[in-house]
Amino acid sequence: MILETARLIPEKVAALVPVDTFYTLIINTPPDAIKNVAQAYRADYAGTIKQMVKALFHKDVDPQLYAKVEKKMLNCTGEMAASLMESFITYTSADSLKIVKCPIRCINGDLYPTQVENNRKVYSDFDAIIIPHTGHFPMLECPDLFNRHLTEILKSLSF
Repeated sequence: MILETARLIPEKVAALVPVDTFYTLIINTPPDAIKNVAQAYRADYAGTIKQMVKALFHKDVDPQLYAKVEKKMLNCTGEMAASLMESFITYTSADSLKIVKCPIRCINGDLYPTQVENNRKVYSDFDAIIIPHTGHFPMLECPDLFNRHLTEILKSLSF
């Protein structure tokens, strides 16, 4: 996770530019919900992934892109995905945010709302660019626009 990397080696991180994440900086997912997803991965990984991928895109996404992402995600095993999910039970972003001292500049799609103002209350040096009609993979769905935004962000940060 990008935030955890910045916490572990802050002297090597000038800024964070997470992609389609940090809709809210404080995540309070109940452990039972995480365990249920992990259990679904173990019970029917392919079926669970197929459902999940539908939730990552707008309904009119390019079918070839959709198929490519789904195929890539199915390359993992249910046990690997379940173990990753279960690691979130004990992780809290609030602890890392107390240590990280660099700008956070997200590039997010609009499929899920980014709580920009609430996030700034938690971490004052937070900002986000929202790409319209884009889901979880803005770098794949709108690569030219994504690259322009990334270039703008990097130019705006003084290293």
